[in-house]
Amino acid sequence: MTLNFVPGEPNRSPHCCSFVNWNAVQVLAYCSGNNLVIVTKNFQHLQTLYLPRDSYVVDVNRINGKIALAIGSKIQIYTPTVSNFYNYNFRGRKDVSELEIEWGLETEIENDKDDSTITCLSWSDSCDTYDDELSSAQLFGVPEEYNSLTSCELCVGSEQSLALWRIYYSANDGTHTARHRLLWSKKQPNPVYMVKFSPHSTAIASVGYYDKLVKIWHRVAYGIESAEFELNYTRLPAYVTLLRWKTGNMRRNNLSSTGSVTDLKPANSIIKDTSHRHIDIPHAEHCTLYVYGDDSVLRVFSTYYLDRGFQVASEGAVQFPSNSFVAVIDNQMVAFGIDKVLERLEDLEPNGHKSHDQARPRDGDVSRSRSGSALSMYHRRQSSLLQLLEMRPELCLVFNPEGRIEIYAFHACQGETRVKKLDALLESHGGLTRACIQLGKNCIPQDCRSVFLQDMQITQTSGGYGLSLVVHDLFKNSIRHVGFTFESLLQFEELEIPTSRSTTVTIGELQHKLTGHNKSIRKLIRSGDGSVVLSTTRFRESCLWTAIPLSDSHKTLNKNSTLITPSPIVDAAFWKHGEYVIVYLADELVCFDCRLQSQYQAEIAKLAPVAGSLKIQPQDRLCCFFLVPELESDVAHAVAVYADGQCDAWELRLEQGRCKILPYTVDQLEAVHMASYVDTVGWNAAIGTNLQRDVLTTIQANGDVAVYSTRVQNGRITWEQKKTFSTGIANATFLNGSSIHRLAVVNESRDQLHIWDTRLGTLEYSETFEAEKIRDIDWTCTAFSQGILAIGFDSHSLLYTQLRYDYTNDTPTYTKIKKVDISHQTRHHIGDSVWLADGLLVIGSGNQFYISDKTLDPQHDYITARAMGTLEIVSNDVFQLCAALNGPLPLYHPQFLIQTLLYSGFGGIEKLVMHFSNALRALELGTASSIDPKLGFETPEHDIVGASRADDVAVTRQTCNTIVERLAKYKLPFLTGHQQITLASTIQILADIAEKYSSVLDANGLRFYLGMKLFQLNETKHAQFRTITMRDVTFALHSENKDLLFDIISENSAVQIGAAEFSKYALAYWMEHTRLAEVLETVARTEFFKTQDSGRYKDPSVCSLHFLALHKKNVLLGLWRTAIGHPEQQKMIKFLGNDFKQDRWRSAAKKNAFVLLGKHRHVDAAYFFLLAGSLKDCVNVIISKLKDPGLAIAVARCYEKGDHGPVMKDLVLRYLLPRALRNNDRWTASWCFWILSDRALAIQALIKPVRDILLDVAKFDAIDASQEAALPVKMDYEDPVLLAMYDSLRTKRVEYLRGALALDVRAEYDFVLAAALMYQKMGCDYLSLHLVEHWEFSETKEIIEPSTGKEVLPPPPSEFQEPDMSAFDFGF
Repeated sequence: MTLNFVPGEPNRSPHCCSFVNWNAVQVLAYCSGNNLVIVTKNFQHLQTLYLPRDSYVVDVNRINGKIALAIGSKIQIYTPTVSNFYNYNFRGRKDVSELEIEWGLETEIENDKDDSTITCLSWSDSCDTYDDELSSAQLFGVPEEYNSLTSCELCVGSEQSLALWRIYYSANDGTHTARHRLLWSKKQPNPVYMVKFSPHSTAIASVGYYDKLVKIWHRVAYGIESAEFELNYTRLPAYVTLLRWKTGNMRRNNLSSTGSVTDLKPANSIIKDTSHRHIDIPHAEHCTLYVYGDDSVLRVFSTYYLDRGFQVASEGAVQFPSNSFVAVIDNQMVAFGIDKVLERLEDLEPNGHKSHDQARPRDGDVSRSRSGSALSMYHRRQSSLLQLLEMRPELCLVFNPEGRIEIYAFHACQGETRVKKLDALLESHGGLTRACIQLGKNCIPQDCRSVFLQDMQITQTSGGYGLSLVVHDLFKNSIRHVGFTFESLLQFEELEIPTSRSTTVTIGELQHKLTGHNKSIRKLIRSGDGSVVLSTTRFRESCLWTAIPLSDSHKTLNKNSTLITPSPIVDAAFWKHGEYVIVYLADELVCFDCRLQSQYQAEIAKLAPVAGSLKIQPQDRLCCFFLVPELESDVAHAVAVYADGQCDAWELRLEQGRCKILPYTVDQLEAVHMASYVDTVGWNAAIGTNLQRDVLTTIQANGDVAVYSTRVQNGRITWEQKKTFSTGIANATFLNGSSIHRLAVVNESRDQLHIWDTRLGTLEYSETFEAEKIRDIDWTCTAFSQGILAIGFDSHSLLYTQLRYDYTNDTPTYTKIKKVDISHQTRHHIGDSVWLADGLLVIGSGNQFYISDKTLDPQHDYITARAMGTLEIVSNDVFQLCAALNGPLPLYHPQFLIQTLLYSGFGGIEKLVMHFSNALRALELGTASSIDPKLGFETPEHDIVGASRADDVAVTRQTCNTIVERLAKYKLPFLTGHQQITLASTIQILADIAEKYSSVLDANGLRFYLGMKLFQLNETKHAQFRTITMRDVTFALHSENKDLLFDIISENSAVQIGAAEFSKYALAYWMEHTRLAEVLETVARTEFFKTQDSGRYKDPSVCSLHFLALHKKNVLLGLWRTAIGHPEQQKMIKFLGNDFKQDRWRSAAKKNAFVLLGKHRHVDAAYFFLLAGSLKDCVNVIISKLKDPGLAIAVARCYEKGDHGPVMKDLVLRYLLPRALRNNDRWTASWCFWILSDRALAIQALIKPVRDILLDVAKFDAIDASQEAALPVKMDYEDPVLLAMYDSLRTKRVEYLRGALALDVRAEYDFVLAAALMYQKMGCDYLSLHLVEHWEFSETKEIIEPSTGKEVLPPPPSEFQEPDMSAFDFGF
């Protein structure tokens, strides 16, 4: 995951930003309001420190990483701490980016002699250690490159003086407490504008505001208590705008090392390397100073020490184009870059391809061959670079406001400085052409009236080495980080012979842009298309932002304009894709024209002009403010909804660039607790079409929700209520609706999230957060209307997406896919978050933005890794993952194969399997590189799912075995490892069907066999279901091959049918009662023999219930006689020997049953009730204590010798049917009506609304409509296979057909739509399409008139219930 940030607006000062390389760690520090922003690790890590008040001066020490900043007359020193240095081995296995570095306040400095405001700071890069100070060699544990507890010196310029401070660590007490000492201070006649310490700390250059006099303070005394300087003046003809010393000598040994930029450190580094310390004082005092003035002339001065003393000499001057600004690259950096380019050229292979360990430069590089003329090109390029290396020049980059660059090379020759302009590019034929060098897009501000450049620094990235330039725009208060590759900078040569040919070359890429607010962000409001976002604060200034791309394909925010309002913005709406912003103030409505051509320049920024305004009556508690969705025109309508239900509306009309705002009539609403404008990301429908989208969602204090659309007609805005439902959530704190018909609601305590489907009024998902409080919620969706919800907490956001409905698992509807954590970047809490286009999540925290794009990082985000599992997707981004989790299934997915078999039978799946086999064969032969998810089928050929069997597409066991073998070799796209294993198992099941059962089992028998095999498959995977489902029971119940199905179960069981197998396969539900009695006796004998084989004693009690249910008491008595050693043998023999037709012994048996209940011997109590002749009590014990409805059904059916006994009827009506209706279990409800011999209701229960079923069963005088209150508010998802069973039954027998014809056609129509939607949720879009196109309504068949052929069409579609089914755990 990449988290870009907009850390805050830099303060308006050229000294509030500092950019250095602290060894290999690049550090950018700048002041934003009263914050210190520190960006490290190639702009990937952010730390924000909070200051007592605003600061405008900061400087970073490139030797020990300390940061000095000034607040008024005080100086604060912040020191970095490396927290994981024990695990860090420099140049070892770990990367520099893994260093955990945090800055903390170490000490404060205040000059008692000067209480004026500090204006500039400059660290020295060299400091000797004295006897009373700790040296870095005494500080163990930290890698010496990152030891920040070292002595250093700091030069401070203020409005009244120039001072030198020493920061050191005392050796007297041995502690690491920082101490400071004032070494030197000198009053100044004018405020100091800029101060720079020379390399080796031998001189200080300073200049005042609007000063033409450069003061060079030469150090003449180095002491413990004080320092002395002599002053040298250099007068210039222009005002000085820039001072820069050429940096000290840099080591260049081991340049080919794979280490890092630590090879490039000053000779006076804290690393103890005596060969590079400045022992030669005269050499140390030989420095080069660059001075740039407002006349666009760069002047070069040298300082050196002779026998007659310290000297400052002019080395020359170069006139640049007016209004240009410069950046100087020292010769050490140039030489380092040339070496790297030469190394890269050497690594090129003769065929022109790079070695695998080399990366292609980001810009300006052409890979050339070394054969023929290209070989001479290589030598020509190499020769040019070697000549440049011998010159050891400095490069000067000159930028003009249009983004043009001129490159100059300075080099010393015979005692003078010579200048060469590098503006030629080597062509492929070996000639030179003039190069017009241009900066990359967005690298430079459009308005360059006040730009300040930081020193360029070497950068190491995955692509190799390059240079970083920081551009500080003081006008718009932004900082740009521009990256250059050495290949792009060093590709130019001097054009010695003029030529008319020219070419434009672009170098440099915008890496990051840092800007933002200087005050805390209160609210983020975005446009409907997600193109712009408005950030508001508690003050009068608000900003409009758009997303701009960076060089690494990520995005950041760019400030488009600033809105200045008389009072803070309460809410806002966008018109014409953000060109106009209508803001709602406390007493005014204002329209801002935010088009770029309309904005005007001010001293501080670009301001959006006011296009129109209207005074309004102040109102309490504005709930929401929005524009009514309309077709694009020059007329729009804005609506404000208040808590008391009052609504205000205005008409906005554009006329000649001005916006006229007039009051408009709008209907009023009831008083509401909250109201939310429905999020429109991903939705382009406009009002006035037949399909009116949701516009407003309201919720009452008691949790009642209403969804509205709007209509503008006859000079009035009217509300149309589309749906109402109750959530039961009182005093909700957050309400956010989406145009994909989803509503997120957060409870009063902000620890529970609920997601509702607003079309159905059903609860889809809920979650409780134990230790966190929700701070924000926001919706977006993919191009295919797959919802993504961001839940904001104090310091992180969780991203949820919809899951494809899993037919075989009780999985939640939503799952977490990404975590955006800002806790390591800031201590501020998340204030607001909002989605922009293309999956860009913008988080406002304090005065900073954090921007998470659509990319995923499963290596560092465990939530993403868990969501993806072993799933392979095209690219690691949010939209691809959502498509994989919630999009259409590939046709080879096991879920699709299973659903196809259940929907259309085995004949409808054979063509699909054969296409899959051919695709795998093409993959193995190499004629295809991957598997097509559609298996070569086009959408118009959706009839494949209903194809009939044919000889040319017959599936055989050999075909299936070949598929399984190839599945073991190749990983299929869009499948997890577990799903691919399930696919192989499903293919093996199809092989068994093709070989053994396709011709002997009917359609329902095959469906049962599939369910049975999948159940057996999941038994070994700890499935949550202990028995087959009632769906499979219904298949077996309506199969004509029940005996064959039982034989198959017996064959597949490792042991003879026992109690476990009897329960697993729900035999009590679907076997005929005569056959059931035989099976129950077999179960009884099996269980008894198990006790015999246990080695202890025979225990007839395990089968007593079964034999007594079969009225075989004497058999049971015989078993007890054989139970030698059983402690209760004699008692049971004696008791069972009595005649239980007598009331005396029946009463005794019942008393014993109650005693056994008291001892929690529930099984024994149940069969004692049977001895007493009380079947009803026995069934009640089995239901209430044993929780085994299947056993209760078996006992009742066998004891009463049929399906219509009073106890069996009571069991169905009092227990099974009410529970089925409460759980929306249509399969069980249909079975209940079947067992009650009502075939019409049995088929109707498959698709009829549950509340209508409750009214129908009143005729049984067992349950009545008064139980409607017990029905659940949340209706579970409907099983689309119900339609397959419904269609099978109505064509099977006439009594079922009569029931189907008696059904309201509207109910059938609604259920077909619900099933089609369910197939879509499951990813089976082909099945959904086939269903709606080929379904034949029962009502239609009856009312077609043969004479005319006139057909009554079904009614239009209406709302339907979405299902939740239970089955097996396949891990889809």
